[in-house]
Amino acid sequence: MDQLVAIADILATTPAMIANTNEVYKNWRSDAKAIAIDEAANMDRGDLITAWGNEMLPLLCGGDPEQLPPTVLTDQCSLDTSGHVLNQFSNDGRVSAQGFLMASGHSVYRLRLQLRTGNGLFDIVGKVIYPDIPVRYGPSCDINLPKFEVGHHLEAYCRERFSELLAPAKDKFAPVFVHCSDTGVYVDSVTGSKRSPDQVRTALSFAADFVTKKSVDASKLVILSPYKQNVALIDRWSKRYPELAGMPPPSTIDGYQGQEKDIVLVVMGTKAFKPGPGFTKNRNRLNVLLTRQRCGLVIFGDIHVAGSLKNSDFGTLPQLDLPAMSAYKPAKAPSFGVLREAGPGRSSAPEMYRIWLLLWQSGRVVTTSVKCASNDLIGKSTTKPAEVNLEEEAVSTVADDETEEPAVEAPAEDVVDSAQQLALADDGNDCIFSEDEEDDSGNDEGENENVEKAEEEVKEETKKREEENVLPDMTFDAFNVDFDI
Repeated sequence: MDQLVAIADILATTPAMIANTNEVYKNWRSDAKAIAIDEAANMDRGDLITAWGNEMLPLLCGGDPEQLPPTVLTDQCSLDTSGHVLNQFSNDGRVSAQGFLMASGHSVYRLRLQLRTGNGLFDIVGKVIYPDIPVRYGPSCDINLPKFEVGHHLEAYCRERFSELLAPAKDKFAPVFVHCSDTGVYVDSVTGSKRSPDQVRTALSFAADFVTKKSVDASKLVILSPYKQNVALIDRWSKRYPELAGMPPPSTIDGYQGQEKDIVLVVMGTKAFKPGPGFTKNRNRLNVLLTRQRCGLVIFGDIHVAGSLKNSDFGTLPQLDLPAMSAYKPAKAPSFGVLREAGPGRSSAPEMYRIWLLLWQSGRVVTTSVKCASNDLIGKSTTKPAEVNLEEEAVSTVADDETEEPAVEAPAEDVVDSAQQLALADDGNDCIFSEDEEDDSGNDEGENENVEKAEEEVKEETKKREEENVLPDMTFDAFNVDFDI
């Protein structure tokens, strides 16, 4: 291996390997004519200097500042036992290598040509996350090419299963949002990590039936979720499906940056009001979440988590073709109620609301009840209700994370998640984040009345479940599979 490195014209490696004590890597860098850095917007400046050194070689940095920034495990709200700030430079640590060079006035070349995703799959994200960059698709994104065949299978399957789903524009794909009504979400009181057995079950049902009905290779699919507990649940339950034996392991969003797959299924693991969108509303994380697909994207969650959507708006923009909509203006994001451990508060998720709204207006949202077998059933099922370990479920309550603190107040249109506390879990790619929500509790009386009303509804539902001593229905209706939690 050392001999190959010594004679290589191009060496692809990591900053840690460049700093390795092995002399062959050090010697190779001393003879290098230039340095190229990938994912530079996710790299801190220390790693850049490790690779670039002080030799002033020509440097090319590639990356997207709208995707995940460098990971910092503490912030200025993190205190030690003596009440001192653990890291006074946490905000500085979030400035990436690429961000620092861009802010310093170095030349920036912006890519304006989409070369990966099928035509249409980047339209909504492009308008919301990159409003100043016109979306153009290269010839390689023509969905009539053979490599996009699985995307056509997905669209056909969704149209057959959900009659209310509107078709995308001609020669375009479009994401699908599966709204899981009556969904339950459980929050770990220590880490804040969320899991939704209802949404996980619905996604696995969808995936297994899709690969079976359309004879699709399961290796072309991957299931992602923002929360590690949800990922663990997906991983455990997916093993009960022989149809999904070839599917890659599920992953968190943070662990999947820089990767892609033909079909991506996303399990949001959140719910409106209680517990709310959490850190999934962060525009950087949302951007990564919705851009991993090449041929198709299906999202499972609560469509109203970032604000209620009106029935009158559904399907008002059929065959959405955003590049042709030069007059498109982003909708104003509403504030919405969030029930915390300390009581109700207010929050806003501008980017998430606008993306969900565009999917809603284009008729790409379908609804399935996780409580009603008839909504998920395709053919007759002999599946029995799964047995639930109530004692284990009781460990994770539906209450929001106790470690959450209100974010700094900001206008609803410009709000972006503030510094987020992170707790490393297992490896550097899988992180559990506690969410920062905005607390705008000083809003008018009408809004507060709505929050109080919603809080009472949640309390009544919780009390009812406690009296019945049951959890949300765990019936799985599409395949004969027994689940454990």
